[in-house]
Amino acid sequence: MALKLRCFIPIFYCAFIAAIVTASAYCQNTPLPSDPKDLMRLAAQSNSIGGADMRPWHLKFHFQINDEKGHSTDQGTFEEYWASAHKSKIIYTCPEFTQTQYETESGILFSGDRDPSLGILGQIVKQFINPMALDEHFEQATVMHEKRDVNKSKLLCITQKTRITQPMTYEYIGPWYCLDPGSAALRAELTNNGDLEFTRENPVKLQEHFVPSAVSSVRGKTILYTATLDTAETLSTVNEADFAAPSTALPPPRIVSLSPEVALSFILSQPKPVYPPIAVAARVSGTVVLDITISTHGRVLGEHVISGPAMLQQAAMEAVKNWTFKHFTDKGEPVQVETQVAVPFRLPL
Repeated sequence: MALKLRCFIPIFYCAFIAAIVTASAYCQNTPLPSDPKDLMRLAAQSNSIGGADMRPWHLKFHFQINDEKGHSTDQGTFEEYWASAHKSKIIYTCPEFTQTQYETESGILFSGDRDPSLGILGQIVKQFINPMALDEHFEQATVMHEKRDVNKSKLLCITQKTRITQPMTYEYIGPWYCLDPGSAALRAELTNNGDLEFTRENPVKLQEHFVPSAVSSVRGKTILYTATLDTAETLSTVNEADFAAPSTALPPPRIVSLSPEVALSFILSQPKPVYPPIAVAARVSGTVVLDITISTHGRVLGEHVISGPAMLQQAAMEAVKNWTFKHFTDKGEPVQVETQVAVPFRLPL
């Protein structure tokens, strides 16, 4: 059954929606595991539609991305047809970024723009496809849970606490994932200091997995982006021609490594990070070192922490996502760049 929505749906329509589309998470009262770690495993699986247990599906949503003042900077649509781990087609359509991505047995091919999806758009896609990927430290982690009031709703929130010993010893507390009581449906994600990061409205079922009807990201009172589900459906048949890449499709661009000094000479914009209040209160300062990948268009595609105080890492990653660079080429060919950057945090006097 296909779900087609064009606006946020109030909660009190739940019974009505359940009668005409796939059941909403609010309409269920499923017994949940009493063990917090088992609950987190269940939530991670139940809110992902990228698993091997899925039958072929089609999903589409439209989105709007805003700046720090809440003004629209980009909008468009994302659409994916998924048949198996090595057979899918993803279509991004934006004013400045249009791409069709084909996953094949021999690798990924691109028609249109060859870079992977840009950072913030990638975050939005993650909320629909795989919002709770468990990391390599999960089995050794301690999972904590508590009830919290989030947007006037009482939610059950869980997080993992991990003791990291390399390259330095510290305790890492991940984001808080907040579930609808009586259901494994993910409703919100909070930072480890309790600030709201994402909300997921009126989850619906796609083959026993939850997909949000709408997603938004908030910082303070500013909405950074919104995304609304248009279609979520199981494909009754798979047409091989729909997944075949055209002869003009190309592989991803080459990746070259540059020293930090050379890469920074290409920088155009370098917004400063927002100093986390919890780190200021704890008098934590220092420098976060990151590995980053820069697109052929000069935007940061991905970032990975190398070192730095745990309280400052997320703020450093958020800042670097907004850095921009001149376009990189090698022998006239557009290339992506891998490099390291340092993000310093100095306590105010």
